[in-house]
Amino acid sequence: MFVPAVRASQIRSLGPLLVSTIRASLRAEALATDTLGELDPDAVTITTTADRRVLGAMNDHALLVRHVLADRGIRAETMDSDDVGAVHHALHRTINSATKYTPPIEMLANPRSWLSTTRTDGPGR
Repeated sequence: MFVPAVRASQIRSLGPLLVSTIRASLRAEALATDTLGELDPDAVTITTTADRRVLGAMNDHALLVRHVLADRGIRAETMDSDDVGAVHHALHRTINSATKYTPPIEMLANPRSWLSTTRTDGPGR
């Protein structure tokens, strides 16, 4: 997810911002807002990671956002909802793993294709 122009007051209680952004992204993809189940802003937990794969994916996302913005000739400070939509569209469809990766948006649109699949290539599996 990419959220431009976030104020410090919005991230002090991150749950409401994340939940509203997730719901907006689901609607933009023509998916029901309950596709991921009931989203509770009070249940959002933030933690740290030392997993290089997670950090690498985050860096890849940051690079992709910069690329999409540059390609559209806009600055982050002047983004409108169409620009944010373009960034989300790109992020939802970008492969961040070389092995058995299905973009999350495709998994949500076709849950039967992955719900019965057992993954054995990830951490803790």
